[in-house]
Amino acid sequence: MAQKNKNPEVRFKGFTEDWKPTVLGSFVDLENGFAFKSRFFQDDKSKVLVLTPGNVNIGGGFQHGKGQYYNPKKELTNRFVFKPDDIFVTMTDLTPTGQTLGLPAIVPNDEMTYLHNQRLGKLINYKCDKTFLFHLLCNPKFQKQIVLTSSGTTVKHTSPNKILNTKTSFPNPTEQKKIGAFFQNLDSLITQHQKKHDKLAILKKAMLDKMFPKNGVVVPEIRFKGFTGDWEEKELGEIGYTYTGLSGKTKVDFGQGKGKYVTYMGVFNNPISTINMTDLVEIDNTQNEVNYGDIFFTTSSETADEVGMSSVWLSEDRNVYLNSFCFGYRLYEKLDYYYLSNLLRSPSFRKKISFLAQGISRFNISKNKVKEISINIPRPAEQQKIGEYFKNLDKQIALHQIQLEKLNNIKKACFTKMFVAQD
Repeated sequence: MAQKNKNPEVRFKGFTEDWKPTVLGSFVDLENGFAFKSRFFQDDKSKVLVLTPGNVNIGGGFQHGKGQYYNPKKELTNRFVFKPDDIFVTMTDLTPTGQTLGLPAIVPNDEMTYLHNQRLGKLINYKCDKTFLFHLLCNPKFQKQIVLTSSGTTVKHTSPNKILNTKTSFPNPTEQKKIGAFFQNLDSLITQHQKKHDKLAILKKAMLDKMFPKNGVVVPEIRFKGFTGDWEEKELGEIGYTYTGLSGKTKVDFGQGKGKYVTYMGVFNNPISTINMTDLVEIDNTQNEVNYGDIFFTTSSETADEVGMSSVWLSEDRNVYLNSFCFGYRLYEKLDYYYLSNLLRSPSFRKKISFLAQGISRFNISKNKVKEISINIPRPAEQQKIGEYFKNLDKQIALHQIQLEKLNNIKKACFTKMFVAQD
């Protein structure tokens, strides 16, 4: 059994030497940045970017798309220009909980010039393995110590001295390298799955735009080989009818009982909804029970772009109802459900829904107006082909998401077991 605060719970084979209790400043120094003048900031993209705490991800790591573009003609002092692979940490965080305070990021090696501002600390004078140190700084327990010693309420601040005086423990250099390489490989796997996930998500977004007819057009831009002819246009009111969600309920009716109801977020977040997206409610035979193949629409949202989000119900469970902030739609005729679920999330259909949204601080949509929306319907064989394509694409995206969750859980567990916890 590892001794508390002396050695980690899990170690690589062959390492037995005690870890050395110390402070971070025994192995590295921190250098302050510069207060760049805001008058030299610009909206136009340039090759010079002032990095900010926003360039650090929650959990650590570099986040692109943040920072301030800087006038490229302005002369710069080399001291405040980052070099590729420099490590920096945040010393200011705009959240009350300090979500990124003290967390590190590595400067990318690309065509950009990155500037070191005063809200970031640059790590210099290393007396340890850099990769080990980076992951030590990412460790939630280490970061928690930095947050606890910070000042401020709505904005959290720390300083080089506070960070460098944070208690920690270090193993010998060989074990540092071993641990650093392990986490680096784990990060590489996470990045690979994230890239594949993101690539597939971008592909799906493009296909939702190109595989369904745009408004005013009767055929899509991209079709599977062998399919020709115009798609048939019909109003939703011609091929189905609407019904209401739960009504006349109070708070005490929810969270208990043998019935279930589909939640608002279950509809909002999922083109396909199942029994896993429900909560408990008392059985009530006076309410509308949902059927397999029903379509749900959210009735309101804070933005017009997010009103009327749809979800197709693919479950045979009984005594299931719909929440009161959505309405149901039931088809008279059968359509391929995976084709339909993606059609209703396509840009062309979403534009029609957003156009109908009404409100100022909150936007609402009428189920009667939704019934007036027309959709384009291909023959059953083409519906099935499109539905299968998106179903397989969603499956691949979900598999990468599952792998990402597993790898991140492994990383979280390893942070706990492979570093020494501090009192």
